[in-house]
Amino acid sequence: MIGQCLAKLYGSILESELSVWVEGNGCCSAGQASFRKGFTTLGHILTLLGLIEEGRNYNRRTYSCFVDFLIVFEIVPCTWQMQ
Repeated sequence: MIGQCLAKLYGSILESELSVWVEGNGCCSAGQASFRKGFTTLGHILTLLGLIEEGRNYNRRTYSCFVDFLIVFEIVPCTWQMQ
């Protein structure tokens, strides 16, 4: 139990530090919005809706893929993280 808490704490700190570094060094383009401050799920949905509508205007198909990472991470065993 303590190991899982420490792993989550470490992951949280690492994500925070990496986010600051990435934003500070301009490593992400303006269109890359996932898991960034100021970007919401609603914004992503509206962007996808706009892309679908634009595709319809030009008679083009639009494909999308949704991955539920929460479920993916629950399936992967956590023992490899602690080694």
